[in-house]
Amino acid sequence: MSVDIQELQRTFVIEVKNSSTLRQFDETFFHIEQSTKPKEQSRSRGFGLSIIKKITQKYNGDLQVKIDKDLVCFTIVFTKKVVS
Repeated sequence: MSVDIQELQRTFVIEVKNSSTLRQFDETFFHIEQSTKPKEQSRSRGFGLSIIKKITQKYNGDLQVKIDKDLVCFTIVFTKKVVS
């Protein structure tokens, strides 16, 4: 697993890559009790992606998911707010 956080001029970008046997990803993985890992490989309860999606939406972020060989990659982008 790797996590990369960048602060750019107008955005914050968070990228998480984790091993996975998935070949495709769909919106059902954002539902509670869903996991990107097979049940026999994981003690996960399947709340993480649901929570991440809610936080991203709450702060008007953008969440993208892609499968790259044996990795599932999540990229979250938040636009910086201008405080005056």
